[in-house]
Parts: sequence; C-alpha cells; structure tokens
Amino acid sequence: MQITYEVENRWLTAEEPREGSTLLSLHASEEELLFSGISMTRHLEELLGSPVEVEARVGKAVRLNPEQSAKLEVNVNAKAQEREVWLSIKERKLVYAHTLIPVVSIDDSLLRTLKERKDEPIGRVLTSLNIPFLKKDLEVAILSSPEIAEELGLGADTRLVARRYILYNDTSDPEVESPAIKAAVTEIFNPEIVSCRPC
Repeated sequence: MQITYEVENRWLTAEEPREGSTLLSLHASEEELLFSGISMTRHLEELLGSPVEVEARVGKAVRLNPEQSAKLEVNVNAKAQEREVWLSIKERKLVYAHTLIPVVSIDDSLLRTLKERKDEPIGRVLTSLNIPFLKKDLEVAILSSPEIAEELGLGADTRLVARRYILYNDTSDPEVESPAIKAAVTEIFNPEIVSCRPC
C-alpha cells in the first residue's frame, strides 16, 4: 500500500519539551506505548491481553531517497527491502508499521528469514531467533494520512499519532550472537489506542 502523510509541525524526540503540541496531553499508558523500548507486538499483547494478528502487505525492493539514506547512514539510492504490516487484535487494526531495511545493513541469512516470514512483525521474528535489538533516534509526531484513515474507517483529515525510530542489533554482549540489522521503522496508531486530544 502506497501511503502518504503530512506531519503537523515536526517530529519531536522524547527529550524535547512538547509545549504547544497535542502530544502534551498524552495519557501515561500512551506515553509508555510510544516511548517503550520493547517490541510493539509484545507491548500490545501485554496491554490488551490478546494475541496480535498480522496483515502483511507485499514487501518489495526499493531505493532510498536522500533523507532515508542519511537517517540510515548509507549511500543515497541504496537498495533496501520494504516491509508493511498492520498489527491487529480480534480483527481491529491498531498499528500500521512500515520498515525500510538497507540490504548493506543486514546479514544475508537474516534478510532471507525476514522474507520467508513476511507475515510476522519484525520484532517477533528477531525475538524468536534470540537476536537482541535496540531502538534509537525515537521521535513522535501528529500527522494526517488519507490512506491510513481510510483503512481505519476514519475521515481523511483525522489527526493520527505516529512514531519513528532506528532499530538495530544489540552487540553489547560479545557472548551473544547478533546478526547485523539496521532498519528505519515508522508506526502510525489507531486513535483508539493513542489519540490526539485538546491540551
């Protein structure tokens, strides 16, 4: 699914003051969901007490634009594997996740595994393989996306909460095998679990 979105104001880091932003009015549970270091799948399952179902879209090979390349620290126009999934519980779509994985930033065997297991969230795949991973450069924003809103049965101009970050393998323990991976992940939330509200 080709999605477009327009960010309201700009992306904010967890450390930045959010005065004047709708993000100032997040509930504690929403803050925890947005800024958590654990996988989104696991967090949703713990929060809602039901297994997460996955609807995968066809992943394809793409070329990174200058902004994407800079964020992932690879050459402009580098080849990358794209993944798109909807995370749902009881057929209710909760989170749209888009991932870009530069081919030069991932172990070949792990890339093959991710292609074979395209119907699973990337965090679940890495966890099942005992590959520790971390997130960095986490940012949040308010945005609008006609395509995502349509999927959720909402108006095209509905304001949605999103986050983006870099996912990478944790190499801090030399005794733990950690195949290379570095990816850019963007997640857009159903307002039922993270919503915009007046400050």
